[in-house]
Order: sequence, then structure tokens, then C-alpha cells
Amino acid sequence: MALLVLACVGLAAVAGAVARAMLPDRHFDADSKDVIKLIMGFIATITALVLGLLIASANASYTSKQSELQKFAVEVVELDRILQRYGPEADEARTRLAHAVLVAHSQIWGEADRVSLNLEGGQIQSASDAFFAALQALSPKNDLQQFARNQALQVAVQVAQSRVELTQSAGSSVPWPLVGVLIGWICVLFFGFGLLAPRHITAAVALAIGAASASVAILMIVELNDPFSGIMRLPDTPLRNAMRLLHKPGTV
Repeated sequence: MALLVLACVGLAAVAGAVARAMLPDRHFDADSKDVIKLIMGFIATITALVLGLLIASANASYTSKQSELQKFAVEVVELDRILQRYGPEADEARTRLAHAVLVAHSQIWGEADRVSLNLEGGQIQSASDAFFAALQALSPKNDLQQFARNQALQVAVQVAQSRVELTQSAGSSVPWPLVGVLIGWICVLFFGFGLLAPRHITAAVALAIGAASASVAILMIVELNDPFSGIMRLPDTPLRNAMRLLHKPGTV
């Protein structure tokens, strides 16, 4: 995506330079240049506003998903501690919980080039069902165990809800029509830059740096809107820390 934007913007600048060479000099008198600069200033203003809004929205989405992941990890550890208070009879459920979290981690972060995410199907759903089955199979023998089981069921529902929230946020939520319009405005701007730029290496380097900056901005929008894939994928630190604290077979 970033390379495509870079190519489009670069071609727009080259097209502007070619048009400058083909058009008669009367098209570049002082009045004409003033009009072109006014229009470019207007387009640059609305482009900057839309670009800023998209980056801010993408960053808010990324931060929100990071908070949801941390919440999920905290709830998982809390659920394991409640089951620990239940007693040794809950070891099977704790083992199932740890396995479900491990499966979720491997599905999200197991592949460096993952481009899609499905937290509701396949292995994750099977592991989740196995945990709930083990949790429901608990038979409390006293009030303390009954209280712990009720608490565990409540927190387990919260964990499931957090998983659904992560599921709903999977994939990119980029408003592609708006991004397409934004790229078009940037191309128009660089066409104008090429139209007015002098023909020397300094201007060419400046245009190249500007085109690269525009492509990186679009890349940031796309990456931040899809936090579970790409080069800016969310770190797995919260879930990895949670897995270290979860029950393992043969431990107390």
C-alpha cells in the first residue's frame, strides 16, 4: 500500500514537471502562479485536516485494542486464581484455561506474516468449549467452593466477552473511500509541486522526500487500524506474562 502511494505521488510530481515543459510560458505568469498556489494551499489544508483525523482515529483504535488485550490478560489471571482457591478439584479446569490461552496466543502471534485473525473459530473455540465444560463439571462440596465456582463463572463470562471484543476489532477498519480521496488530493498537490518546481536536483530530492513522507503517513493509518497483523502488530507481552502465571499440570 505504501509503495503504491509512493508510486502514484511520484508519478504525479513527474507529470507536473512534464506539463511544465509542454505548456507555453504564458501559463506561468505571476497571476497564474498565484491562482495555482491558492488552490494548492486550499487542497493542502483539507488534506492535512483529513490526514490528521485519520491518524488520530487509527491511533485511538490501536490504543483501545491494546487496553482490551491487557484487560483480557488480567481477567484470565484472575480466573485462574479463583479456581486455585476452589481447590485441587479445579486443576483440570485450570489446565484447560491455560491451554485455551496458549492456543489464542499462538493463533495471534504464532505467524510473523499473519494477515487475518479469527478468534471465534477453529482451535480457539474448541479450547474455550473444553474449558467451560470442565468448569461446569465442578461439584462444590462446601460454601467456599460454591462461592469460588460462582465467581469463576462470572469472570469466565467476562473473559468470553473480552474475547468477543477482540474478535470484533480484528482486521482493518480503514475507511477506504476516504483514504482513496486523500491519496487523490495528495497526488493533485504533488502535480502542482512538480508544475511549479524548478528543474534541478535540490527540488527533485525535496519532492522525493515529500512523496516518501506521504506514503509513510498512509502506511501508519493502515497499520494502526489493523493491530493484530503487520509491522506494528500489538506486542504479546500482556498475554505472555499471563501465561507464566497460569496453572501448569504437576504444579500447586
